[in-house]
Amino acid sequence: MIIPITIISNRGEMTENGTANGSDSDALLTKEEVNAIQETWALVWSDKKNNGIDFFVKFFTHFPEAQTTFLNTKKNHNARNHVDRNVGGKEVKWLVPPFVELLEEKTNGKVTELHKTAWTKVFDVIASISDEEVEKAK
Repeated sequence: MIIPITIISNRGEMTENGTANGSDSDALLTKEEVNAIQETWALVWSDKKNNGIDFFVKFFTHFPEAQTTFLNTKKNHNARNHVDRNVGGKEVKWLVPPFVELLEEKTNGKVTELHKTAWTKVFDVIASISDEEVEKAK
């Protein structure tokens, strides 16, 4: 199963299938972290509608102030739309606690530090890219 993440190495090489070009020491994620992401993403994706609902309930419970941003969105939920609404790295990092909570719930508490570290790295990359795009748009 291919998951919707891109692994970015220090040399800027990317792949779409959970592998990095070059040596493991160049990779943002270790092979173990990639495996941890793939196994947990498969679980989330297997019931994406209900898991998405569960995630947003957790998200808005953790960050009620985010509701305003979401309630004012158009149906176009792409990266450009996020930049136009000034959704940057801080807001992306808000996703980590409810996502980890969802994973813990869906795995019956079997989420390890490896899972948490791997997913945090993924969200950190997305946050960094979001900050860059918001800055470019100014």
